[in-house]
Amino acid sequence: MNIILVLGIMWTLKSAFLLILIGYECESAHMALKNAQARCVLIHLEGNQSEFARAACQQLRREGSRARRAVSACGLFTVNARLPLRILSVVATYTIVLLQFNFL
Repeated sequence: MNIILVLGIMWTLKSAFLLILIGYECESAHMALKNAQARCVLIHLEGNQSEFARAACQQLRREGSRARRAVSACGLFTVNARLPLRILSVVATYTIVLLQFNFL
């Protein structure tokens, strides 16, 4: 019976680690896109840009306007750096409710 408990805890820790990793990577990609857009604005304000830089910045602005919304998991919830904290709060709340029912 103890082996099942240990395997369950290991599975939960693996899932939590992957969730944190995915949230971090999504947040990093979103911040990289924002930084690239800010750099394009600076290039545009400098005024001495080549045709290639102008086309690249236009393409980046188009892609950035499409990617304004955060990454979502089938439209159910957003995947970002706050997701593990949200899941932890749901699990903690659910655990507290179950403990309250147990002690009544």
